[in-house]
Formats: sequence, C-alpha cells, structure tokens
Amino acid sequence: MKRVSASILFLVILCCLSCKESGNIASSGDHLFLTANPPQISFNGTSSLTVTGTDENGAPLPDGTVVSFRVNEAGRISPNSVQLLSGAATATYFATHSAGDITVTATSGSVQASTTVTVADNIAQNVFVSANPATFPAGGGTSLIGAVVTDDSGTPLEDIGVDFSTTAGELQSGGALIQTNKNGLAIDTLNTTANATVTATTEDGFSGQTTVLVGVGRVVCHMTVSTSTPTIGQPVLLFDTSDDPGAQIVSYHWDFGDATSANGQNVQHAYGIEGTFNVVHSVTDAQSNTIFCDPFPLMVSR
Repeated sequence: MKRVSASILFLVILCCLSCKESGNIASSGDHLFLTANPPQISFNGTSSLTVTGTDENGAPLPDGTVVSFRVNEAGRISPNSVQLLSGAATATYFATHSAGDITVTATSGSVQASTTVTVADNIAQNVFVSANPATFPAGGGTSLIGAVVTDDSGTPLEDIGVDFSTTAGELQSGGALIQTNKNGLAIDTLNTTANATVTATTEDGFSGQTTVLVGVGRVVCHMTVSTSTPTIGQPVLLFDTSDDPGAQIVSYHWDFGDATSANGQNVQHAYGIEGTFNVVHSVTDAQSNTIFCDPFPLMVSR
C-alpha cells in the first residue's frame, strides 16, 4: 500500500476546507429569514429581497453559505443564487403583468424561508408634470413636457405607459404611449402658438397637468425702499415692485451689501455701521432664470 506524503495530504485538506468556505449550505438547525421591500409593487415593478441566516445560537451563518431563490407564480429573481456575507445577501424580484400575492422562497440545504410580494394592478400612482420652458413670448415655441410617475411611497415606476394630450398645439408623440424610464420619467415635446394645458395620463388612469403660457412678457426686476438715508439701527423696509406678467416669479433674494442677505418679496433690514451700501435685489422665475435689479445705494449715517 502506497503512502500518501504529508504535503499532498495537507493540500487535500486545505482544498476541502476552501471548498467548504466558498460553498456552504445551511444545516438543519440553522435559520433563514426573508423580507421584501417594498412588499407591494405594481405591474413590472421591482422589490428588493434580503435573506439573512443564523445558526441555532443566533450567530450569522458563515460567509459563502449558498442560498437559492424560487418563485412559483410569476416574475423572476436576479440573481437566483447568492452567497451570504456577514450573514446576509440581497436579490431583486421583477414582477410581470400578473397581479396577486407572489410567494418567494429562499433555500439553503434543507432550510427554507418565504415571503410574499403583492403585485397590484390598481396600485396608486402619482403623476407630476412639468414644462420647460413654461412661458413664451407672442408666437409661442417648443417646450419639453416631462411626466414623472411614482407610487405612494415616492418610488419611481418604470415601464409605465403615459399618454400625453394638449388643449392647443401639437405633441410629438401624436397620442402614442411613451414608457417611463428607470427614473419614472416620460418625455414628450409640445409645439404651440397659444396657451396650452398638457395632461399626462397613465395606462391605469392616473393623471397630472401643466400649463404652457404664450404671449407672456418677460420679468423685469424693480425695487423700492422706505428711505434711502437711514440712520444706524433704523429699520429700512425694502419692497419688490418687479414687472411679473403671468406670475412667473417663484423666489426673491436681497443682498444688503453688509455681508448679510434675506429672502422674501418684502423684507426689512437695519445697518449697524455708517457708510454707503449697495443693495442688490434679484428674482428667480419658474424656469430658474435669475433676474437682477440695478444696485440701489443706501447712505447710512449716525
């Protein structure tokens, strides 16, 4: 009978230990726990699956413990097999157009855990619609219309068909459904020469609107003050008097020239030292354009 050298025997043992570390399965006394987040999703939605494993003493199962996933009713799981790290691993369930309670099972050896993902065909959807730009001078123009579709938790919904319609002008889609991307966004293009209200409606009947205004003049920044020659500590009232056709202004900002500032349509400020200070007032419209007034000098005395 041939003797096995000590070095070869050591290599065999090392190899077996390595195999066990990278491909363990749970023992009969171990436990698996499986959760899905969110537990309710819409058609073509996704849910994150988290599996954790502990031994009979509550300690995490060894790294490399293999867990496989199975779904019987509908949909798929990716990846369908994982290895635990620090006692946990994740996968993703992808729903199809089948509604109902979907049972997902995680298995390692003879140990199993299950959870339920509800795929709802009537899950509430929120549709947020915006136009960029939202205002045009006389003659109109082209605006990008975006619709973001989310569920009630604010999670973007992918592959949701959105139908755009308008009260004036023409839409590039021509009424064809546009699918939302992974950020829940569907985009159409509006060409119009008149005021138009654009409605975005999902296949499930949820909708939102935005309005594009035509013939609206531009914002011109103006301001006035209660006094241009205040004394130290005297409150100065500052008023926005900007031309704002179509109510385009969404925010107001004041820089008092003494390293302080404030926000608001009308504000007040008192100076702590004498000198000449240039107040710079600006407004921002709905398209994020900032329009500045001419600097307004205040001469502060004792």
